[in-house]
Amino acid sequence: MTRKSILIAAAIALSLGGLGFFFSDTGSERPAISAQDAVKNYLTDPHPQTRLEQTSQAEKVAPPSKDSGSEKRADDIPQEEQIANEHSAGMPEHNLAEYFRYLQTQISEGNSPAERTESIRHHLLETLPRDKAEELIELYEKFTNFERDAVTRAEEWNMPESAEETLELIGKMQAYQEEYFGQEAAKSIFGAEMKTMEYDARKAIILNDRNVSGQEKEQLLEQLGRDMWGAEIYREMNANKDPYDILDEKLIIYRDDLAALDPDTRADEIAKLRAKYLPPGY
Repeated sequence: MTRKSILIAAAIALSLGGLGFFFSDTGSERPAISAQDAVKNYLTDPHPQTRLEQTSQAEKVAPPSKDSGSEKRADDIPQEEQIANEHSAGMPEHNLAEYFRYLQTQISEGNSPAERTESIRHHLLETLPRDKAEELIELYEKFTNFERDAVTRAEEWNMPESAEETLELIGKMQAYQEEYFGQEAAKSIFGAEMKTMEYDARKAIILNDRNVSGQEKEQLLEQLGRDMWGAEIYREMNANKDPYDILDEKLIIYRDDLAALDPDTRADEIAKLRAKYLPPGY
């Protein structure tokens, strides 16, 4: 596949990844799905299925350095080695779609699909144990066929214009992936992407519900995070957020509460939020 074809095939997944934040700043009408219903009937596996650094959620936090003498940090371990370690126990719970696209854009060489696939085969055999490399190669070849088919399928799907429509599209994408690969393989390849998309959409639904108070939104967002990521990962997601990002989100959460106040009281409450979430000097 050409680089252009690769990007087209991945367009739905990559575009949807940011829609939750787009929707979180809009919406004045009562949503089709209420904030309370946003924490029910999850589409993706409700149990944590991937580490934070394997999803785009990791880009939204800046974890501190964890150097400890000669011990290797996860960021220092080559991606191929991480894949090999996880693959040793069978089908890994890993965002393989992102890894396969890395192979396509950074590793593949040649003028034909066969040549590019062969260059990736050679790379995997050089960097992984043979049995694991062969297993990944077989799955990769099926993935490339899926991407070609997905270009046609994507023409049948409209890009969503709301968080609710995003959930509908995620359901269609998930069904298509499972039909093509089987449930477990689809989860291993696309699970991290699907979970991140669903989380962002459901978070936007909660933020956009003008019939729910800020305090209840806080509680629902906490439940959503724990339900979809587990307590430990969700705590990690929030531990090192940029202070301005935290403040911006709080202002969205409490925007309706603040709008109901008189101007002077509103200014005081915003000043309190700034003092609470922005460290001295910000």
